[in-house]
Amino acid sequence: MSENNGSNPVREVRVKLGLTQQQMADELRTSLMTARRCEYEKRIPGTLAAKDELKRLAKKAGVRIEGITHVGSSTIK
Repeated sequence: MSENNGSNPVREVRVKLGLTQQQMADELRTSLMTARRCEYEKRIPGTLAAKDELKRLAKKAGVRIEGITHVGSSTIK
């Protein structure tokens, strides 16, 4: 698994999987605006389904996402 080293893990997942922001939004079942916010603010959407999907995509991409802040202020573990 790749370390983040201060980079944006949500963007890293998207890029490694070759997804556009719209495709990432579709995968996370969110709006494009929400997907962009997740990428720019290093956050994930507030739904459990999106959190689980992001974890699945990160594993597939080989990217660590632990510690990303959830909109509701919990973190991914």
